[in-house]
Amino acid sequence: MTLWQAYNSYNPDMRISFDVFLRTCLEKKFKSELTRRYRKKRIINKLAVSLDATDESDEKHSLLDFIPSDFDTFEEAVRRQEHGQYRDKAHEYVSRLSNQQVNILNLLMDGYKPHEIRRILEISQREYADNLQIMRSYENIKILF
Repeated sequence: MTLWQAYNSYNPDMRISFDVFLRTCLEKKFKSELTRRYRKKRIINKLAVSLDATDESDEKHSLLDFIPSDFDTFEEAVRRQEHGQYRDKAHEYVSRLSNQQVNILNLLMDGYKPHEIRRILEISQREYADNLQIMRSYENIKILF
């Protein structure tokens, strides 16, 4: 809204000063402009799906189960280890994890599926995905290499 539009829209019977009316109009204009600018960004974020998220109709499988990959973090770390240093690096990696993340890691190593881990630990799908994201973050994984 321009100053001229605000001036033409102002009605003294509203019992507020023109300064207050103008400031309110400007605040609304700024808010609507910011909303308009970031609307596309918010829509994209709503469409984002975690690879660890399970299908709503079938909680036994996540998207990672359907994406072929021959990369294995453990095998890569073992391949790069020199003189038994992997044990120290693995210990340092595990020491950075929370108790719940260590429990998830142990259950994954034992071959449990994501839905079984969530049931055993009594955590939500979101908590499980957040913990996996932290466990797989570059800051934590870089220790192993």
